[in-house]
Amino acid sequence: MHETKHISEVCKLLDTTSRTIRYYEQLGLIHSTRETPSAPRRLDAENIEQLRRILFLRKIGLSLDEIATVCREKKDAAELIRSKSVALSAEITALMERIKLLERVIEAAEQHEDIYALDLQKESDQLDTSHLQTAEIIADLLLSRRFAEITPYLLPETREILTPKVIETAWDRFTEACGAFIAKIKRRTEGITVRYYLKFERSGVVIVLPFKGEMPGGLLLQYWNEQEE
Repeated sequence: MHETKHISEVCKLLDTTSRTIRYYEQLGLIHSTRETPSAPRRLDAENIEQLRRILFLRKIGLSLDEIATVCREKKDAAELIRSKSVALSAEITALMERIKLLERVIEAAEQHEDIYALDLQKESDQLDTSHLQTAEIIADLLLSRRFAEITPYLLPETREILTPKVIETAWDRFTEACGAFIAKIKRRTEGITVRYYLKFERSGVVIVLPFKGEMPGGLLLQYWNEQEE
């Protein structure tokens, strides 16, 4: 018989709670056993190790859906982690640009200027038509599933993380439930970031490209609802 541990022991070992363990059981990610119907739940070594991996993946930011994909379909966790790293980098770049705009507003307020008269978009917009063209090319390459052709448009340091396989994984995960592609809707610039909107049957996908100089330093996918625009 395989050695098992009480749930209370596992909680102390992995610094978690019985409620968390029960929740992951309900999702089918781990499985406990009982020696008798009234006995406390126990986990064997395999499930303890599985729980350890789940807690680690949650700690670094993977969603439960992503973790379920890793656990149930035996997908490569490294690819999802790389994709998450790129997404966070893109979000950080966008947030840094927003902070710069806020600092400009604060400076204007301290000088008793009319902050509502500031043309922040004009001040912060450092993108030209070449950046918009790059965004359109990347959108077309995504839609035609030519993922390997996207990486040359990205910064060299980004290419090491945002491999064609990572891009493919992220694209398939986002578009799987969206239905058939309908149309490219619009482009928006927000500071140094281009947002490219795509319409599908059941949902929309926006491609977020934060530029660093002439090339995007990341590629982030988000859902959007046309009715909310």
